[in-house]
Amino acid sequence: MAFTVSIRKLPSGRWQVRLDDTRATRGPRSVVSLGTFTRKGDAQQAEREAKTRLERGESLAASDDTLGALFERFLAEAESRYSGSTVYTHRKTWGYVGKLAARRAVDLKPTDLTALYARLLASGGVARLNTGRQHPAGGALSPRTVGQVHALIRTVLSWAVQLEILPRNVARLVSPPKIPAREAVPYTADQAQALISAARATRYWPLVVVGFSTGLRRGELAALRWEDVDLDRRIATIRSSIAVVPGRKWLKGTKQGRIGTLALSDVAIAALEAQREQQARDRAAFGRYPDLGYVFAGQWGGTPNPDALGHAVRAIARQAGLPVAGMHAMRHAVATWLLRAGVDIRTVSAVMRHASPTMTLRVYSHEVAGAQAAAVTELDRILAPEPN
Repeated sequence: MAFTVSIRKLPSGRWQVRLDDTRATRGPRSVVSLGTFTRKGDAQQAEREAKTRLERGESLAASDDTLGALFERFLAEAESRYSGSTVYTHRKTWGYVGKLAARRAVDLKPTDLTALYARLLASGGVARLNTGRQHPAGGALSPRTVGQVHALIRTVLSWAVQLEILPRNVARLVSPPKIPAREAVPYTADQAQALISAARATRYWPLVVVGFSTGLRRGELAALRWEDVDLDRRIATIRSSIAVVPGRKWLKGTKQGRIGTLALSDVAIAALEAQREQQARDRAAFGRYPDLGYVFAGQWGGTPNPDALGHAVRAIARQAGLPVAGMHAMRHAVATWLLRAGVDIRTVSAVMRHASPTMTLRVYSHEVAGAQAAAVTELDRILAPEPN
């Protein structure tokens, strides 16, 4: 056999699986590492698998692909399964890999990744997009962003190992930066009332009211059509969402891919009626109003832009001296208010259209803990002995 597979213990204490080319009769023979392992048993298992592959006539030769080339192959294969916004986010995140993308993937070591993460945490980087635009670094990156870089590298390398392009995934040997727990900071009831009052002087008052009264995501608000709103039955059907990245805007399914209905309150219905009247005035003022049926279309009709809606709400908050938290903070406020009012977690999860109550618990665990404390206090009141 031209190749042999063996294991040996390295000075570091790890076990290495080696591919030895025995064809050379002169000079040093070619030896390629097929991976290193902490446990000898894992190395022996990898050795047996490599020998089996050799017996089947498969090549164990390492790929010459760079890390960047593997990313492009991975994305080309996965693009049909990903939404446009996910592809955009992956490309933006990959830009932080920087010069490491030019390295042969098979030559990567765990220390290469730890050095990359340390640099990003210390001084940041520049995410270069395929459009030629640059996403400014803005200084050191947060542990959350660096964790996203690590997760993407690990995903790409796992894909390459699964297809037997690479012998191992070095990212599995590296721990991403620890992400500090972060609680959602919602609008308080007073802040919400102040934002609604400030919005009355603008055309965005109905948007703010409906956002606070439904908890819809901004893409879902943008995609809401009049045909999906039944004011008589007091329900709205949530069918889709509008996604936007620089230079592109498109209609897609909801985040969980499910169509659902949402009960409308008196406050929401009043706001929607006001929005319908506003659109009638817009159509009268602009004769060539392209009416595509969107509830929150702009002054000149057409398809709403979620980014533009978010910018408008933040501008209103800024001018009113309120926290500039954006539309997602409005959504957080809805969940927080419902939990504090004692609404059960399953109902809150359904209103928020989360994948499951488990997700609601994970995001709002601090509110659930507060409700549990209140429940214990109520038990004390029930069980405490009556005073003589």
